[in-house]
Amino acid sequence: MQARTPEELLREMTWLRRLARSLVADQATADDLAGDTLAVWLANRTPLRNVRAWLRKVLRHRADRHRRREQLRERGEGAAARSEPLPAVDEALHTAQLHRAVADAVLALAEPSRSAVVLRYLEDLPLHEVARRLRVPAETARTRIKRGIEQLRARLDERYGNRASWAALLTAHPALPALPSLTLLMGTKSLLAASAIAIAAVLSLWLTRDPTPPPAVLSQAASVPAGSPVADAPREQDTTPAMRHSAEPVGRGARPTAAVTGRVLDEATRLPLREVDVSWLALDSATPRSQPGVRTGADGRFELTTLVAAPQDHCVVLLRQQERALLTVDLGTPEGQAPLRFDVGDVLMPPGTAVSGTVFDAAGDKAPATPLFVCLFSFWTNEGRIVRLEQARLVGRSTDDGTFVLDDRLLPNRPPPILIAAGERGVGFVDLADLRRDRGEATADVHLLAPSPLRVHVTDERGEPVAGALVVTEPRFLPICMPGTFPIRVENVPELADSFCRRTDAGGRAELQPVALRGASSTPYTLRVEASGRDSSLVRVQVPHAGDLEIVLPTQRLLEVHGTVRHDGGRPVAGATVKARWRANAAAQTRDDGSYSLALARGEGPLWLEVAARGAFPARQQSQPDAAATSVEVDFTLQPAIELLGNIVDEDNRPVAGANVWISGDDGQSTPSDRDGRFRMPVPPASARVLSVQPPEPSSAWLGHVEHLLLPGQSTVTLVLTRHARGRARLDVELLDPQGKLLEPRDVTLAREDGPTTEHPATGTIGRITADGLTPGEWTLRVEPTNGCELLARFRVQPDEDVSLRLQQPMPASARGDVVFDVPPGQQPERVDVFFTAGGQRARFLDEKGQPLPQGRRLRLRTADGLGFSLADADPTRVLSISAEAGDYAGEAHVHFDRSAEARVRIVVRALARVHLRSAAPLLADNLMLQFRRRGEAWGESLHFRGLAGRTDLIDWKLPAGEWEWRLRLPTRGDDNRTASPWHDGRFEVAAGAGARIDVPDR
Repeated sequence: MQARTPEELLREMTWLRRLARSLVADQATADDLAGDTLAVWLANRTPLRNVRAWLRKVLRHRADRHRRREQLRERGEGAAARSEPLPAVDEALHTAQLHRAVADAVLALAEPSRSAVVLRYLEDLPLHEVARRLRVPAETARTRIKRGIEQLRARLDERYGNRASWAALLTAHPALPALPSLTLLMGTKSLLAASAIAIAAVLSLWLTRDPTPPPAVLSQAASVPAGSPVADAPREQDTTPAMRHSAEPVGRGARPTAAVTGRVLDEATRLPLREVDVSWLALDSATPRSQPGVRTGADGRFELTTLVAAPQDHCVVLLRQQERALLTVDLGTPEGQAPLRFDVGDVLMPPGTAVSGTVFDAAGDKAPATPLFVCLFSFWTNEGRIVRLEQARLVGRSTDDGTFVLDDRLLPNRPPPILIAAGERGVGFVDLADLRRDRGEATADVHLLAPSPLRVHVTDERGEPVAGALVVTEPRFLPICMPGTFPIRVENVPELADSFCRRTDAGGRAELQPVALRGASSTPYTLRVEASGRDSSLVRVQVPHAGDLEIVLPTQRLLEVHGTVRHDGGRPVAGATVKARWRANAAAQTRDDGSYSLALARGEGPLWLEVAARGAFPARQQSQPDAAATSVEVDFTLQPAIELLGNIVDEDNRPVAGANVWISGDDGQSTPSDRDGRFRMPVPPASARVLSVQPPEPSSAWLGHVEHLLLPGQSTVTLVLTRHARGRARLDVELLDPQGKLLEPRDVTLAREDGPTTEHPATGTIGRITADGLTPGEWTLRVEPTNGCELLARFRVQPDEDVSLRLQQPMPASARGDVVFDVPPGQQPERVDVFFTAGGQRARFLDEKGQPLPQGRRLRLRTADGLGFSLADADPTRVLSISAEAGDYAGEAHVHFDRSAEARVRIVVRALARVHLRSAAPLLADNLMLQFRRRGEAWGESLHFRGLAGRTDLIDWKLPAGEWEWRLRLPTRGDDNRTASPWHDGRFEVAAGAGARIDVPDR
């Protein structure tokens, strides 16, 4: 601290009092402000170039704050004068002690939170100035301040027992008198303590007020903000019969309420987490929205009561806490009458990864104030990976210098989450592939794609402009959207909608700015145009070639859907509910003669119809009405049903709430178990069915889903789900490279060999992998490193015994090989696919220049170009199995490196052998699981067969000739699944072009 003489202090105090007198009218207030400012200077440890300039700035801030407080006080006194008694002396002393406790807690804060809190609340600096002083981005400064406030609240809660006991006093006496000028006579330590008490006075209001609502992530639930291009244009009143139907389905009544209970625990310590924000979010309604949430108590428990937004909504519960990963608990589509109850049990919150980076525009310049979104989940199709753009969540925005720190920590996923930046300068996206479950940091720079102008003019059938029409440019390129015409409701995501949507002006015109992919001649979009009371329009466009478009929206034509609903004996069904899903939803009930009729607006894709009646199994159909049709007839025949009463428990016989139950092969909606683990659903009485049970979220806490065979006429069943994390066994693995240095894993897969095929969560860091809650049995650990060959370990877990492994990566080997054909003359195929099979190798095929191929685990060779290949990064300590397939021909080779650095491979392609699976009696083989392997090798992928009810000749499977082992397992059956179905196994030898038979054992 800088030395200051009494003469210097007196000189500055005189100058400060004179300056303060020019800022406020009251002399006493001026003296207090001057004393406060001088105390701040004495507590300051940073060298100052210009002391008086710094003091002037601090004094002006404190004077401005004093004026704001006086204005608020005067307004409050003018609105309503209160005649409350003055606090007693002991209460005032208690309040002073409480302020001192706040001061002590401030001084006890660890860096960097302490500096951020002092700068923000003592020096009253704005957020951007705090960030500049600390030399960090604004988001980082905001995070440090929020973290400090949360720590202060937690310490006061711990000291005083609960929030109410100390919040009431701080609210009643939010500020202490300002420090008088007599503080000049205090010593340095006393001045620091007084300054800390001044912090306590300022913090009093902040500690007792409700926290700011979760930024960004929950804003998906808000409507499009006023002032946006989507919101500002006039909107027409929707009066179509279909929309009136969908507002309140027949027989449903008022919107039901839902109560969600659970407990939030720290994933590592299993201790309760307090102050976790819990909120409800509906995803599928026309305007996704959240509702006010709650916070967990000291025991980590919460109870959230809310309204279900709409019957068709897919609902989740969001869990947020600073310094922990954002979690979603999936509740599915709540069905039934009020009140609905869900118990999600224990939810484990991991630390997750903090993501930061920079947003650049197409010119390479930093893009400030750009909103950032995250799509957490994606899936693979035949076309490639797809993320649902309409489920993107706002997680922050870039600062003035283009940098960002996401508001929430994130968790790894497969495929990884995708980060999207969308603003006036364009749209960009990047995979978040470096996320970890434990506390970590990742950097992701986003480069925006350049926008291209697209002008649209919308008119009706008479040529008159249509004002207020919604124009949406739906991207049709991977990975951010699905190819085809499936509607992408990006207009439901606030702020993201500004980059893809506009509303037409009074002249029916709108201009959009869709982006074009780099290096592509054109980028596909679907232009969707909608206006209330008019038919929608879908136009395929290519950017940047689209230019100006003229679109006609004729007056809406309603489609009438009618038909009859009968029992399988021909008797009409009265009072059945018929639901239709197309552009909008509609519902109707059948009349006494079983007939029904409803009208709905025309939409895109197939028209879905569903019929439900008491005592009958639901029936579903889809129809594709002709574009010119004004009506369509759809008849239903219902099968009788009995009510299945089920009970879902864990292995300790405790009820499991929130598990989803449905019938395999039926495309109906799932039925969730209630807080007591019970569920009800209709099932056909005269046929066997497979019941599928998906564990509640988070799924990482459970071993996997259950497939159970229901026998004809069965009306009760108990199904047992197994939990992952119960403290049974812990896995600790040390990872080393060939030189003995710590190895960094890129991907970790941990799964049971002798149980369900679902994966178990494992945490991978540099040189180490850990996992908790392993159940007894055979396990496989597969580690894909950033460089070199893959690591594979098989181990057995004993009850309550931890497992420690040490895996060292060997020096990788390479191989060269050729494919030759042993086929009849003239039948040689033009192409052959070469790929790796059982063995768990990470080897990669190389191109002509010796570089690894992007999709390096499969290679397509043309016979005319030669059938030679080469590979690298193979594990020389394990056998490498390589297969080649071409139509009905296949061959394989097993490479033994024998500690050599390179091997030669020769694959002979011959006619495939056929394996015939047969049952002596009719068998429901839905989800029958079959595996093959060569003798002494690892089992291959599980083959799941579905929809084979009542057949004896089940399936033919193609395999290369040779000696094989097989094993087969059927779903559990009967009243419960406590006794797992055993594996049935055997072996066979088959020649090329011949066949073998496997008989399903009689159970």
